[in-house]
Amino acid sequence: MHSAARGRKIDAIRAAGNRLPVAFSMRTDCEIVAGRTACGWGESFKSIVGEGVASIVDDLDSRRHGLRLLMAHQARMPHVEFTDAQVRSVTVWRIESEHFTAKVRSKPAAAHSGHGKRGVVAPDSAAGDNATGGTTV
Repeated sequence: MHSAARGRKIDAIRAAGNRLPVAFSMRTDCEIVAGRTACGWGESFKSIVGEGVASIVDDLDSRRHGLRLLMAHQARMPHVEFTDAQVRSVTVWRIESEHFTAKVRSKPAAAHSGHGKRGVVAPDSAAGDNATGGTTV
């Protein structure tokens, strides 16, 4: 992660002796799934939720490495270079995960229209599905 040198997150990490217990969540591939009724609508997605420890990265080379990883992932620029001044201009911090769970709720496939039910969408039915129609791992 990266942020400004000052702010509530950075102050909280420092106040905790550079080992702040945190919770986190991330989602991707989110898409609205239309339903036949109001209660049939939903969303397909992939997500993780977890707990860990946030800490500020002080070492200049480790900070540069973290910024390169961010640029490779977010901007598809795996070979970007940062000057020392650029690296020092932001605060780089990380979360070391101690525990997390992941969930995938796939977009349902359209049912066959051969039995007079045109356009009906079948819900997820794989073993391991949870009550909201997704699969928890």
